[in-house]
Amino acid sequence: MITPFFALVYAAVVSAAGSALTAISVNGGPWDTTSTRPSPAGGPPVLNVLAPEIICGYNGTIPVKGVTTVVGGKSNVTVLWSPDSHIGPNLIYVAPVPSPYITPVTGLKWTKISQQGISIPGGGGTGWSSPLPGGQYHFIIPPTLAPGPYLLRAESLVLPNGGNFKTAESFVGCIQINVTLTPPGPPPSIAVPFPGAYSPGDPGLTWNLAAPPPPPYPFPGGPVWPSGATTNDNDVGDI
Repeated sequence: MITPFFALVYAAVVSAAGSALTAISVNGGPWDTTSTRPSPAGGPPVLNVLAPEIICGYNGTIPVKGVTTVVGGKSNVTVLWSPDSHIGPNLIYVAPVPSPYITPVTGLKWTKISQQGISIPGGGGTGWSSPLPGGQYHFIIPPTLAPGPYLLRAESLVLPNGGNFKTAESFVGCIQINVTLTPPGPPPSIAVPFPGAYSPGDPGLTWNLAAPPPPPYPFPGGPVWPSGATTNDNDVGDI
C-alpha cells in the first residue's frame, strides 16, 4: 500500500515540468552543450515506446556541430537532465555510427552500458535513481568499447502510479561522442534496435509505483554490456 508521505511526494513530482537532456561533462570538466541533440522546450516525454521518437526524442534527427571525446575505461561521464523532478530509473545506451552527425537515426543497434533503478533499497519512491542530485547521472565508458563515433542515448523513465497512465513515459535524448584510446575490436555482443527493444507491456514499463511488486526491478532493454562489468552498472547491489 502506498504511504501518505509517498503519495504527497509522487503527486508533487509528477505534476512538475518535463525534463530535457541538456549537456555532458567528462571527468568533472565543463559542461558541453554543443554535442547534445536539442530537446524541445519543456522536454515532453515520449509516450509510445514503438514510435520513432523513442530513439533520440522529438528532435533526435537534428544533428549538432559538436562531438564529445571520451576514453574507454577512463572517462567518467556525467549527463545533465534539466529539470529532473520525476521518480524512476535511468538507462544509458550507445550505438556505433559511420559519423556522429548521422541522420536519420533509424536502423542503429544500441547497447546498454549503464542503468540504475532503486538506489536506496527500502527507501520507497524517493529511493529511485531519479530524481537525480542536481539532475546529474554518472557512468563510465566501457574499456572494451571499440574506438570510433557513437551516438549515446540517455533515458530517464517515469513509471506508472496507478493513475492516468498505465505504462512508462520516456524522457530521452542523444549525444554525439567519439571513443578513443581503446583497442580495436568487434562490436558489443549485445545490441537491440529502437524501436523494438521495448514493448508496451514490459514489466519494467508497467511497474506500478503506487503498489510496487516485490524487487528486483525488471529493467527493460536487456542486460548491461559487458557482462558483469560492475563499473558500468550503477544498479549492482541495488534492486
